[in-house]
Amino acid sequence: MSEKHYTISYLENTQQLMKDLKMQSYSPLGNIEEGLIADIGCGVGADVLNMAKLFANPHLQWAGVDHDAQMIAKANSQKEGMDRVQFYQSEVSALPFDSESVSGMRAERLLQHIAQPETVYAEVLRCLKKDRPFVVVETDWQSISFYSVAAETSQQIADFYTHTKVKNGLAARKLNTELRQAGFRDLQFKVIPMVTYSYEEAKMFLWVDKMIAEMQELGLLCHDQKNQLRQEFEIGDKAGYCVGSSNMVIATSIK
Repeated sequence: MSEKHYTISYLENTQQLMKDLKMQSYSPLGNIEEGLIADIGCGVGADVLNMAKLFANPHLQWAGVDHDAQMIAKANSQKEGMDRVQFYQSEVSALPFDSESVSGMRAERLLQHIAQPETVYAEVLRCLKKDRPFVVVETDWQSISFYSVAAETSQQIADFYTHTKVKNGLAARKLNTELRQAGFRDLQFKVIPMVTYSYEEAKMFLWVDKMIAEMQELGLLCHDQKNQLRQEFEIGDKAGYCVGSSNMVIATSIK
């Protein structure tokens, strides 16, 4: 069974689906006039490059951090001519920044992969300047619903994402408490539903086919159940009611 919930192609494919949400998550960083803004767990670096283009301020520097060498290589291949952007291969529990040297920080779909998120919060607090923002985007995996399959099966899939597939599947629901306990203040939350209207979108954004295959591999679904699920998705898709959804949370806080 694959350990990662993401690949380069997955991150690239979801960029367009999440375009509006991403723009909302960039907004709290838009008022920063100078200094370094870092995106941690940056993947292929698309958000770093998007923000650098959107906020074309010569007094800003941009950084992306990811532990995956392939992700960082892909990010570096796309930043040609953008001298104010740097990418670093590093664990987020030991960020490559001096203490109180960062003017703003963002993390998207990162904490769900971190078994001990308090290590990330501690590093963010170390690196951020006082009174500067930390923006977190997370998936509420328990909110996943598929409206073209039985309710019980839909819940079974959501439970698999939350408690088996993702290391920290309840990350979104714990953000309020954990950010406050870590020492952040002035928390603001937005909950945004992400809706897929076709089987193809569900496969791309929610990886439903991959999850069904992994559930079968683990003995959580039998062969007949897997085939029935896919058949129901296909029937719903042809009839125009293959709808899936999951909630995304944007949490903004201040050091």
